[in-house]
Amino acid sequence: MSDCPVKYFKKFLSVLNPNQTALFQKPNINFLSSDKIWFENSPIGVNKLGDMMKEISPSLLYMKLEYPFIELCRLQATEARVALSRIVTDKA
Repeated sequence: MSDCPVKYFKKFLSVLNPNQTALFQKPNINFLSSDKIWFENSPIGVNKLGDMMKEISPSLLYMKLEYPFIELCRLQATEARVALSRIVTDKA
C-alpha cells in the first residue's frame, strides 16, 4: 500500500464491521490481515475516543509544521465556505 492517506482510509473503512454503524469500533484482538472484518460489532467508548484525540492532536500540530500544504488546504476550504455562504445569502 502506498503512503496515500486516502488509500489507508479506504482500507480502514473496508475492514469495519458492517453490523456496526459507529466509525470507531473496538478492534478484534485476534484478527489476521487477511480477514475481511478487523473490528467487533461494538463501538469504542467515549473515554477511549477522547484518549485517541489527545494522542492525535500533537501529531496534527507536527503535520501542520512539517507539511505547510495542510494549512493551505484549510485556508482554501474556509475561503470556499465563505464564498458559498455569500452565494446562498445573495440568492435568499
